[in-house]
Amino acid sequence: MPGCSRPALPSLGCLANAVALSPSLRSAVTAGPGAGGSTRSPGSTVGPSAGRSSPEAAALGLGSGQSATRVQAGMDGAPPPASPAGLSAYVAVSQLLGLTLLATTGAWLGRYRGGVAWHSPLQFNVHPLCMVLGMVFLQGDALLVYRVFRHEAKRSTKALHALLHGLALLIALIGIVAVFESHRTKSIPNMYSLHSWCGMAAFVLYLLQWLLGCGFFLLPRAPFSLRSRYKPQHVFFGIALFALSIAACLLGITEMLLFNIRDSYSHFVPEGVLANTLGVLLVAFGLVVAYVLTRDDWKRPPLAEEMALSMDFKTLTEGESPGGGGQ
Repeated sequence: MPGCSRPALPSLGCLANAVALSPSLRSAVTAGPGAGGSTRSPGSTVGPSAGRSSPEAAALGLGSGQSATRVQAGMDGAPPPASPAGLSAYVAVSQLLGLTLLATTGAWLGRYRGGVAWHSPLQFNVHPLCMVLGMVFLQGDALLVYRVFRHEAKRSTKALHALLHGLALLIALIGIVAVFESHRTKSIPNMYSLHSWCGMAAFVLYLLQWLLGCGFFLLPRAPFSLRSRYKPQHVFFGIALFALSIAACLLGITEMLLFNIRDSYSHFVPEGVLANTLGVLLVAFGLVVAYVLTRDDWKRPPLAEEMALSMDFKTLTEGESPGGGGQ
């Protein structure tokens, strides 16, 4: 090959040049273990006699079962691919909307509801602030992690995803404790309204979703096939619970306005207009996040080493070749 000597084991630089020059070799190497329908047992070595995907692979001494990580290591100096067109703009808009709705919530509670305090009659106001911050803003940002961090290590991305969801749950729990404590102090009954039913359902299901996600993906001990079957449900319920959380917040805003300014609400008083604006911001934030999540071409692409690790994990947990057998 021009520009490289041909020892028995080529250098990583030569290997990278070879892959860059030959599309057929690139597809052969990145196919990983089990390519072409071949099978092998865990720990077996694929030698020159195991079948080659192309003459170039034979010339470089690469079997069809070798991982793509060597190729990736030879290309580490290359800059990562740019984000898809429009993705950065939509993510920026979502963050602008999110910060605006947090500021609007604070302005409403501070100007018209007396502010926020724990051991005082203002303890109730901790509830709407925490629910908007945790169940909407942080939950939405946690969902966007896989779209924003497209080229970082999957393990780090998973950890950040789980951390943001866990922080959202913790803040929401503080908000739930605040409203129950406030109701107990004022002798107000609990869990009788549609808002409380939807809100508690969203929190409990969100906690269950987080626990299952950590068990299946962050600390994976389930078989590969079981994780693959659960993943679509995890993705669907993640978006559904985000929508349910926003719906519960909208119900809570309406309920709070009817309790406090029932007689003047219909006269477009400033508090009512500000609270309605908060509701519109919640809907807008949810729509932008949902749009980013549902664009197939904006999904995080799997890195070559992740594909190799996933196939190796399947081999270890199920005792079969990732390339063999249907799924």
